[in-house]
Amino acid sequence: LVSCATLYGDKTREVTIETEPEGAKIYVNGLLYGKTPGSILVANASYSGQKLILKNKGYKDQEVVIHTLFQNVGYWNLIFPPDFFIDMGAGTMFKLDPKDLNMRIHLQKVDNKLFESKDFKSTAIESKV
Repeated sequence: LVSCATLYGDKTREVTIETEPEGAKIYVNGLLYGKTPGSILVANASYSGQKLILKNKGYKDQEVVIHTLFQNVGYWNLIFPPDFFIDMGAGTMFKLDPKDLNMRIHLQKVDNKLFESKDFKSTAIESKV
């Protein structure tokens, strides 16, 4: 029964992400992981979860958090407390929240009202050729 979360816990790390519109870039800790629609492998889960940034030209950057849950099998570590540290060190004390394994995100367009305003006047100089 030692290191129960490491041996018997859920180790799922794959998250599927779809966006509307498609083609958003997926960033984790500033690194590009891929584009939507697609699946990414998330590093070991931690208590705070994992933050992703979705970027698509013409749309606002969107931050999404993949939440985590405590692995119930980790309660067996109460029998032999040093195993608690093994599970924590291995990153298996927490698992990804099953609700966040398949994400569908609707991206918001960038607000271009400034450029659509009738009061906006261009300062560009026209040249005659």
